[in-house]
Amino acid sequence: MARNQPLPSGGELLRLCKKLSRMSPSQLLMLIIVGLITAYLAQPLHPPENSSPPLSAVAESVMVHDGDTLRMGSQRVRLWGIDAPELEQTCRQGETSQPCGKQARDALIRLIGQAQVSCSAVDTDRYGRSVARCTANGIDLNRTMVAEGWALDYSTYSHEAYAREQELAQAGGKGIWGMQFQEPWRWRADRQSKGR
Repeated sequence: MARNQPLPSGGELLRLCKKLSRMSPSQLLMLIIVGLITAYLAQPLHPPENSSPPLSAVAESVMVHDGDTLRMGSQRVRLWGIDAPELEQTCRQGETSQPCGKQARDALIRLIGQAQVSCSAVDTDRYGRSVARCTANGIDLNRTMVAEGWALDYSTYSHEAYAREQELAQAGGKGIWGMQFQEPWRWRADRQSKGR
């Protein structure tokens, strides 16, 4: 039944029930399967956009916590689909330890510069942060952090949205790809297992 059509009358329902009672079990099963497939195919291909208003703030009121987390006013925002080294995380470059977590944070600060940051919320994470796609001065911050090698495509959530940028950054030895590093999600898991 199409939406916005009136409900069938009692007589119509009675006639429908009589027709259904004359059907064999295999015919009823086929009717149910066709109905389910039709209902499934009638759903939109993409979920509706998050109805929350876009987050927007000027650079002076944006604080960069690390390479994938911002504070816009009182709201914490996690950049969707990427994972940057944690602030305390270090990487190895030859025999030298590099503060790659701080370097990733500084790269995001440079990207934002004095531009206004605008974010479109995609989800909310388990810590209550908005998870969003963000831009500054027309630059896609999420994509650029991966392209510059300061964050990884977090394919568990991004479904490889930034895989190509990551391949190019890795091939060019950009950012952390010029160092030996542990994936941020593994680094966090290791610290958690050690009780830090």
